[in-house]
Amino acid sequence: MSHRPPPCSLHRRLSLPRAALIGALLAALALPASAASPAAAALRLASPVALVQNLDSGHTPLARGLAGAPRSIASITKLMTAMVVLDDDQPLTDLLEVGPDDVDTVKNTRSRLQRLHLLTREELLTAALLSSDNMAALALARHGKGGRQAFVQRMNAKARVLGLAGTHFVDPAGLAPENRATAAEVTRLLAAASGYPFIRHATTRPEAHIRGLAYRNTNPWAADPLWGISLSKTGFTAEAGRCIAVVMDVAGVQYSVVLLGARSLAARARDLAQVRQWLLQQHGAPVHAVARDGAPS
Repeated sequence: MSHRPPPCSLHRRLSLPRAALIGALLAALALPASAASPAAAALRLASPVALVQNLDSGHTPLARGLAGAPRSIASITKLMTAMVVLDDDQPLTDLLEVGPDDVDTVKNTRSRLQRLHLLTREELLTAALLSSDNMAALALARHGKGGRQAFVQRMNAKARVLGLAGTHFVDPAGLAPENRATAAEVTRLLAAASGYPFIRHATTRPEAHIRGLAYRNTNPWAADPLWGISLSKTGFTAEAGRCIAVVMDVAGVQYSVVLLGARSLAARARDLAQVRQWLLQQHGAPVHAVARDGAPS
């Protein structure tokens, strides 16, 4: 695959300034959220839960719905899956078998990986993050240390380390409705995942070619430089609705945006574009893009 970051930056090797920033973000997010800006009331969002935080100051300009109540987060789960894979520090170049044991039997989703049989850990991780491939996430966990059950236990252990008391995982792909977190904890998950260069790179590239197959980003704006997105993950199940979690630069300020439970792709896309436009207006910056109805999942 092309456009890879240098090998020395593939996962947890952070510069001191970035490491300090991540620590500061997590500390700020542990504080009670401040009241949302009154101007946010003008936003007409379809997502029942929306949470926007200024990651530089910890201020919460927008909190809509029950941001502190656990709910299904679907494939946003894969951010934790990726962190555990990288924490396990197994070689990304290892060839792993993909087979019947990795088929989704919960939602019966399909994967083009079924025809490939052998892929590297890096290829599986890219497919899971970029195009939200469920088979890739299941295979990664099965080939993790101790097998899939032990892998999920490590996901929950890491959630506890990060202070995500309302977060719980039962599978590495986000298929089961019991994969749950609060919007506030998804924000903390974003902050933690931002510390992994591999995750930032994989979730913000437009596409990747894996063994001759093209895998496209589930967020069409993720690679658009005008959006300034440094991390992105979408999710969908019937229980979770259409979800998205991003970190983006708005007028030089880092914001996390978490939108959960939209009923359609178009509604989720409009909500994200509307929040971005609103943030730009708050900073007196020009609006560069308008909402797009047909964003793919």
